[in-house]
Amino acid sequence: MNRSYLVNVKTRKGKVMRVVREMYIRDEMSCNSEACDMCVSEGEGKIMLSAKPYNHQYLIMDAEVLVNQSDLLQQEIPPLCDVIILQSVLLEVRKRNLSVFNQIGNLLRNSSKRFVLFANQNFEHTYVDRRMEESEDDYNERLVVAAVQYFNEHFSSLGLHTLLVTNNTCLQERYLEDGKMECVTIKKFVEDLKKNYPELEDHLNLISIENAENKKDGMETEADSAPTEIYDSKRRMYNLTKERGEGVIYFNYLDDETVREGIDAGRLFKGTFHANQDNIREGRVNLHMNGEEKAVLIQGKLDINRAVDGDQVVIEIYPKQAWKAESELLVLNDHDDDVPGDNVAGNEGMAGNGNGNGNGNGNGNGNGNGNGGAENTGEKQITGRVVAIAKRNWKPYCGSIEPLTGAFAGSYCLFDPVNRRVPRIRIKTSQYEKLVNKRIVVVINDWPVTSNYPIGHYTKTLGEIGDREVETQVLLLEHEIPPNVFSKEVLDCLPPSDWRITEENARGREDLRGKVCIVSIDPPGCKDIDDALHARDLPNGNIEVGIHIADVTYYMKHNSALDKEARNRSTSTYLVDRRLDMLPKLLTENLCSLVGGEDRFAFSVIAEMTHDAEVVKQRFVKTIIRSKQAMTYAQAQDYLDRGDDASEIGHGIHLLFMLSKKLKAKRIQAGALTLSSPEVRFQLDDEKNDPLSMDSYKLKDTNSLVEEFMLLGNCLVAKRIVDAYPKLAILRRHPVPDKARFDNLVKVAKHAGFELNVDSNKELADSLDKAVLPDHPYFNRLLRILTTRCMTQAVYFPAGEVPPELFYHYGLAAPIYTHFTSPIRRYADDMVHRLLAAAEGYAPLPEEYRQKDFMTSATEIMNFRHYNAQMAGRDSVELFTILFFNNKNEKATGVIMMCKKNGVKVWVPKYGIEGMVYINNTNKKNALNHNYNNDFDFDPETCVLTNVHDKTDTLETFQPVTVGIHVQEMKGFRKELILSILSPHPFEDEQVEEEKTKTKSVKRSGGKESKSDKKRKV
Repeated sequence: MNRSYLVNVKTRKGKVMRVVREMYIRDEMSCNSEACDMCVSEGEGKIMLSAKPYNHQYLIMDAEVLVNQSDLLQQEIPPLCDVIILQSVLLEVRKRNLSVFNQIGNLLRNSSKRFVLFANQNFEHTYVDRRMEESEDDYNERLVVAAVQYFNEHFSSLGLHTLLVTNNTCLQERYLEDGKMECVTIKKFVEDLKKNYPELEDHLNLISIENAENKKDGMETEADSAPTEIYDSKRRMYNLTKERGEGVIYFNYLDDETVREGIDAGRLFKGTFHANQDNIREGRVNLHMNGEEKAVLIQGKLDINRAVDGDQVVIEIYPKQAWKAESELLVLNDHDDDVPGDNVAGNEGMAGNGNGNGNGNGNGNGNGNGNGGAENTGEKQITGRVVAIAKRNWKPYCGSIEPLTGAFAGSYCLFDPVNRRVPRIRIKTSQYEKLVNKRIVVVINDWPVTSNYPIGHYTKTLGEIGDREVETQVLLLEHEIPPNVFSKEVLDCLPPSDWRITEENARGREDLRGKVCIVSIDPPGCKDIDDALHARDLPNGNIEVGIHIADVTYYMKHNSALDKEARNRSTSTYLVDRRLDMLPKLLTENLCSLVGGEDRFAFSVIAEMTHDAEVVKQRFVKTIIRSKQAMTYAQAQDYLDRGDDASEIGHGIHLLFMLSKKLKAKRIQAGALTLSSPEVRFQLDDEKNDPLSMDSYKLKDTNSLVEEFMLLGNCLVAKRIVDAYPKLAILRRHPVPDKARFDNLVKVAKHAGFELNVDSNKELADSLDKAVLPDHPYFNRLLRILTTRCMTQAVYFPAGEVPPELFYHYGLAAPIYTHFTSPIRRYADDMVHRLLAAAEGYAPLPEEYRQKDFMTSATEIMNFRHYNAQMAGRDSVELFTILFFNNKNEKATGVIMMCKKNGVKVWVPKYGIEGMVYINNTNKKNALNHNYNNDFDFDPETCVLTNVHDKTDTLETFQPVTVGIHVQEMKGFRKELILSILSPHPFEDEQVEEEKTKTKSVKRSGGKESKSDKKRKV
């Protein structure tokens, strides 16, 4: 039967409407217990409650427990099995936390945990009518009580009962008022299990319980103290409040309504907070203002106001007179004193918080906000402060517990994340001695205004600190890289391993086998070969070029389980010792890989070009190809070096090389940038994968050859899909960076004698070309590396999301650009393949591609995964660098990349590594180098450090120095790569001399993006 009920619905404009809805009510429903023979089973294979549950009880959790204790519920122990999830509770969870909702969904599919869903709102004996004017919370509580009472009656004859578990005593009292039942708090539930499961309490989210208890006791929370005048129009600033009482550090956040009004009025702005990895007390929020991207500096702990890297924050911008300069200090995550126990939440740094008394309503301009140093004297930047959190980006963090100097006297300790952008986390544990030398995972639960640190809890142990497999697991978890395992559902989508091309499945394709000489050029050992090329002379004097790309979407049907998995992964991830694939190996290394001598399906761009590299015409065609040879860059380079232009392969490579040089010249003329980044190559032991040697990666002419044709193919395809689908095309743009990003670089370049013009990419490229010092072999390369770090991140986007003038790719100087050439390892390319196939009439466009939300969501996932894969690759290099230098003491030439008041960052070209060297250290625990522990003066105008005792002893950006390199075990059993300056002069070795000869002819190559695969830079 149907039942009608009233609900209050809030409209987009904030108004509340009463809406009548209908609910279908059943008179029979299975209880899902194996012990029950009264209920009719609802199908084979369904997960059922055990007939003999722990303590003869089934658990029912309310929404507060599910939302706040999700980690605890994951623990695989008998007392946390056999749980009834009520439909009404699950709907409330979905409304409050989608991530937890998904976790509960996984538990409902876990047969060993035996979580079962019960549709209590659709069952006659557990449905209750909603009362007039009844709040949603009160109604949900009555639904829970009705369900518990029904199950107690239903199971009574079976010797079983239900136990309702809630998060705090306040809720417990309300449930017990409503009906006779057993109800316990989650804290009491865990305490009762302590004898048999002593480690369980570490997984409790205690802060959520404490917050609820404090509210019950009438203690003030952030929302309790609103100012009479929220916005001060004279100061053009919001009056932030502070709670009353001792130990309050941070300002309260603005409420949702004030935030909404502030954003609408243009006084507040929403963006993502990015912490500075070299200074935990500083970060930036990038805003799009008036068609430009502006970076807003957020400096000092009070202005950061408990934001964590990746949080979506709401900020206000200070009046111009209160803007600040970038910090002149390097501040790592261990800047604060180590204080165990409750004193960890002390209130250091309270002086100068802009209040005067620490308890006012934030009427200062924020100039003295506890940033731990004197006012900075550099160039002022747009500066703001965090006034609210729009969306937390908290996730599981990997790291280790900081060892205490004395005996462990309490239950609290500090967790030090491996991610330098994340603050230390205060956790409570009974396992200190067991965890202190381990890599563990911790989640953040809250960050109260009274605590210097966020509060979290331990979730699991990964293994010993320093173990290579454990550290690799850490970096994969940190960057949310999916494991190299595919489900049966995904594998079932694959063709049989003996699949072959036949006349039937090849129908409609152009057969190029034996007609053109196709080759692929890749790094040594490459197995996932996405692309191959051909070039041949045409009778009319022009040249035909073929850019042949693996036709992955032939095997991966839209919205299949395989396609959904690839969309979620979005990219393959390349670590030093392994590759984590986006697709199963049958496709990546076999059916799709364009290996030599094998027939393969391809999607080809075939262009007719003049000898001046002008494209006369092009066509996009599905083909069958057979590569003549799968070559390495070195093998292809050998054809060029020995001048082999007579053989079929040699002539094709020479044609491609000739055209690639002209394509590059045209791009550079248009303003394409030659950017650089430190890139490292390891030689690994065949058996143990230990690093045997390490050096910086050196590019060959054939790297550039391949890159130019991948760029050409991507640009041609971009134009085609935008012509066909001007609102739907998936493109890639590189936003023009804010000029303020270059301020420090312009300053240090000027001190070195060069004017850096950043008005456009063309002028920047010309400036970089002119900035060459013949006697300084690394100057120009380092200048390009530093320029790279001033850039914005390139992103995927649907064409309808921004106006055409914002399609521009700044680094490549391309008006329109996409990714088409790497479909084996990038999902963006597969989406582009489908768009191109539809444009060329090969297949209909998937219907979802016409939905804006679907396309936006897909690009957001791809941007997230692409960035994380890059970061994982870099962290892998850092891990293997430590393994390589372990038990070594090396000397090499380093070049200073950056100077700050208390240290410098040094780049070592020979190994492609970089690191900090600290000076002016008064705090010895941070003194990583003692050679420069003298007093140095810092000049913010030139960024030069001068020894106060010897004015000739200076350190400045671009200065070559001799560095010592070794690995040292630091606090917390962590091994770190330590750089120390041994001499203010370069260490003369063979590589320095070799680089000097190269400096006289600085080469330029197009914009590069990926670090892990030297060919895949487009």
